Amino acid sequence: MSKKKKHQSDGPRPLISRRLRRRFIRLFLFATVASTAYAFYDPAIIPDEGIKGRVESLRSQALDLATQSQSKLPTSLPQEIASSNLLDKLPQGAILGEQQIDVDTIFSSLTSKLKQLPQDQVKQIKRDFCSDLIYEATTSAQR
Repeated sequence: MSKKKKHQSDGPRPLISRRLRRRFIRLFLFATVASTAYAFYDPAIIPDEGIKGRVESLRSQALDLATQSQSKLPTSLPQEIASSNLLDKLPQGAILGEQQIDVDTIFSSLTSKLKQLPQDQVKQIKRDFCSDLIYEATTSAQR
């Protein structure tokens, strides 16, 4: 009679489990991205002079592009829009606390007022709005 073999799995047990392997891969990818970003932020840590020069030139090009785009955008809102208060433009029902705010009427009133303005002022308002968004994004990223 032959001896019965104990039930064995399909193959040998892996040295590193699948979950642990995934974590190592993710950690490696994160470390690679973080070190690349830090090298772009501070090229002085790169020992190879050729690569350091290329990174510094790319960094300066990116900074020049950002400063050019910011300098092209105007720094202040048009006089008419800046002097008026936003609460004056909202419908009276939207200001009161217990009443429900009707976003559609607010949006339609603002769009109708924008349509009444000349195209140059509308473009100026759009540029100012985008520049404010860019400024807020850069200041919040620097914190």
